[in-house]
Amino acid sequence: HEFKHIDLYGGEPFLTPGLFDLLEYAVNEQISSNITLTIHTNCSIYNHRYISILSKFKQVDFNISFDSHIPDQLSYIRHKIDTTEAFANATKFTDFFKNHNNVRVKCTCTITPYNIFNIDEIIDQLGKILNVDISSNIVTTDEFDIRHLPIPVKNLLLETLSNHQIKDFLSQIIPGCDIHWPKFCEVTDKLDKIRNQSFAKIFPEWYKILEPYWVY
Repeated sequence: HEFKHIDLYGGEPFLTPGLFDLLEYAVNEQISSNITLTIHTNCSIYNHRYISILSKFKQVDFNISFDSHIPDQLSYIRHKIDTTEAFANATKFTDFFKNHNNVRVKCTCTITPYNIFNIDEIIDQLGKILNVDISSNIVTTDEFDIRHLPIPVKNLLLETLSNHQIKDFLSQIIPGCDIHWPKFCEVTDKLDKIRNQSFAKIFPEWYKILEPYWVY
């Protein structure tokens, strides 16, 4: 009864029935109207009962997690996601919550070395497809931090990108690039082999720029 805010992130919440049983308990106890809620989903699952429960909370920030508007790229970054179903579910979510002023739907785009090359286009197109505000979440974890990209590549991106927030972040100089850039190459090559996929084929223009600096 003392909860004021619940923040759900990390993993896909729509895969956790017990979570929504707990949230439904708050609804049944008539305390959900006093609780604000933040939830993140990759839209791989749609469950009408679950979103009906969410709609009964005081205020809900409903965040759709998409990292590209291009199906092949999105399925590469979020391995095995059914992109057709995910975008269809995203539409269902936005359509349902249009009738609930207490729910704010937006899309969060996680930025890594995989999607930084065409991030301006991605943010623009996701906004048009989903008709919601797009925010960015820039990864700061070791090899997936865009600040560890090779300097010539960073300079090229700084000349072409228009998003000032991302450019300011990318322009920062931090230690560890000699370790984390080779690690990114190693991790990507290993995942490609395990998953029978190809970074070079999915991102051909981007890989052409990176290839001279790729560490095998």
